[in-house]
Amino acid sequence: MTTRSRLATVLLGLSVAAGCGSDGAADTTTVAPATTAAIATTATTAAAPDVSAARTPPPDLEDDPAKDNRPPRPDEIDTSTGFPRVCLMLSLDVVSSATGASAVSSHEGASGGTTTCFVEDDAGENILAMGASPSARFTEAAAAADARPVDGLGDGAVWSDGRLHVAIGDEALSFRLYPAAGVDDASAEAVVEQIAADTLPRYQPPPDD
Repeated sequence: MTTRSRLATVLLGLSVAAGCGSDGAADTTTVAPATTAAIATTATTAAAPDVSAARTPPPDLEDDPAKDNRPPRPDEIDTSTGFPRVCLMLSLDVVSSATGASAVSSHEGASGGTTTCFVEDDAGENILAMGASPSARFTEAAAAADARPVDGLGDGAVWSDGRLHVAIGDEALSFRLYPAAGVDDASAEAVVEQIAADTLPRYQPPPDD
């Protein structure tokens, strides 16, 4: 082989080697950024906060089971047996406002032909009693020696034996304060008359037998 031929062969070999090295470098440069990008994307996705909980709408209050813990409204109470009746006429808010005590509950019982609602404070002490009796009880109270008439309540009203007696329909209602109400003697009658005046418009006669 002549010198010129050997020189051409060497140059060709160098050209091929240089071409292979260029391809290898290009492959390495391309793969590395792609791999880095993939890793960065994965890290970003893993670190992204889950906002689905924040976007969850609040529960419908109508479906909230906690509402079953509230006291029943008067129109939700079964009174077909005649109980409760008297307690439904009284407003705990009015009793609280009139007496200054905290009227938080009431319970009803019957004895001797009289149905009585007892209103209690937050310590469980009775602060007011309201009774519903046959009308004959009013006649007896009005005939008592200590009876004092009161104008403007029901079909007639008198104070007797420390109670306010009110005739309404075929019944006699009575109202009495207890010491736990914390009302002084000078104000007691005015307080009871205020409660009675608020109660009478909600009067419910006894159910038919």
